[in-house]
Amino acid sequence: MRIIWDAMRHRRLHGCRLVSICVLWLSCVVLAPAVTSTNFCFIQVCDPQIGMTDYKENICSLEQAVKQINSLAPDFLLMCGDFVHKPNETSFSDFRKIMESVKVPCYWVPGNHDLTLDKPGDTLARYRELFGRDYYAFSRGIFRFIVLNTQLLKTPIPAETEIQMAWLKNELQETKRAGTIPILVGHHPPFYEEPAESEAWQGLPVEQRQALLAFCDQYHVQTYLSGHTHHFVQHRYGTMEIVSGEAISTNTDGHALGFRLWRVQDAVPWQSTFIPLYKRTQIRPKPPYDLAAETGSVARCLANLRQLDAAKEIYGMQHQMPNGALISMADLSASLKDHLPSLLCPDHGQYRLNPLGTDPECTCPGHQLPYFYHFNEFQTRCRTQR
Repeated sequence: MRIIWDAMRHRRLHGCRLVSICVLWLSCVVLAPAVTSTNFCFIQVCDPQIGMTDYKENICSLEQAVKQINSLAPDFLLMCGDFVHKPNETSFSDFRKIMESVKVPCYWVPGNHDLTLDKPGDTLARYRELFGRDYYAFSRGIFRFIVLNTQLLKTPIPAETEIQMAWLKNELQETKRAGTIPILVGHHPPFYEEPAESEAWQGLPVEQRQALLAFCDQYHVQTYLSGHTHHFVQHRYGTMEIVSGEAISTNTDGHALGFRLWRVQDAVPWQSTFIPLYKRTQIRPKPPYDLAAETGSVARCLANLRQLDAAKEIYGMQHQMPNGALISMADLSASLKDHLPSLLCPDHGQYRLNPLGTDPECTCPGHQLPYFYHFNEFQTRCRTQR
C-alpha cells in the first residue's frame, strides 16, 4: 500500500524551511523542489526502537519527537535506523502510523533490528516492501547524502553486499566528477573507539570497515552520520567527522532522550544541537476520547491551549532548555507576536503554562486538554501546530 503525505505550509525557524511535500512510503525518498542554496537544516533521529524497553513508553517517545520536529520545521529528517526492536507486523504498523504525522521529507536508514538478516523471516525483501530502497542517495545543495544499509556490512550477504559496495564506489565517483561533497549516512558507525579496534557490536567487522574507510579517504567524505550506539559518540577520522546521535528510546549513559538538529551554512562548519524530548513524565493508558465533544467555548479554549503548548516547546528548543524547565508568558511574547493578546479563555479562565513536559492548563472547569498520548490528541496537536 502506498501512503501519500501532503503538507501545504511554509514556516521558518532559524533558517529551517518547511516545503510542500509528497512522501512515498514505497520509494523511501521524498519528491521535493530542488535546492540551490547550501543553507538548510535537518534532523537526525536515532533508534526509536519501539519495544526495546517499555512498548508504550517507546511509542510515546516517538510521538513526542514527531511533535517537536514538526514545530522546528526542518528541511528534512534522517531516521537513522532501528525503527523497531522486533521487526514484526504490529511494531512496523505502529511505527508507520506515528510517522504519518511528520510534516517534512523523511529519509529511512535501515537498522540491525529492522532487518537482522540472520533470523528466518527478517529479510531484505520484507524491508524493501515496507520502506523501499535500503540504500540510495539524494542531493541537497552542494551536498550528496549517500544512505547505506550497514547491516549488509555487519552481516554480509555475498551478492547483496558486493552490489552495494560497487554502487557506493560509483556514487562517490559521481560526487567527485560533479564537484559535490559526499555525506554518508548509516545505522552502524564504522568504529566505536578507534579505527584499528577489533569488531564489537557497536561497529563494523574489520574487513568491511577498512573497505568503507578507504572509500572515505579516497573520495574525501566530509561527514558520517549514524545511530546504533544509544548515546552520543563523536570522532574525527582524517578530515571526516563521525557522529552517532542520542537515542529516543533509551540511552546507555543515562543521558536525556532526544535528537540532533543540524544547521548547514555557506562556508561554515556543520553545527549540531541536541534537542531533548519534552516528554510527559507519567505515561498512562490511552483513554477513550471523542474530538467531536469539543464544541463552543471549550473548543476555542482548547485550541488556545494547544497553541500555547507548541509555542512553549519551540521556545524551550530554541534555548536548549531541559525537560521540566519553566517558561513564562513573557518569554513567548516574541514568538507569538500579535497572537498572544487574543489567546484568552472565552469563559474568562486563566492560563498556566506549567513546566516543559506538562500541558498548559486553564482554571475554568471542563477546559482541560485531553491526554497528549491519546492517538487522536497526538494527531490533533500535530495538525494544529503553526
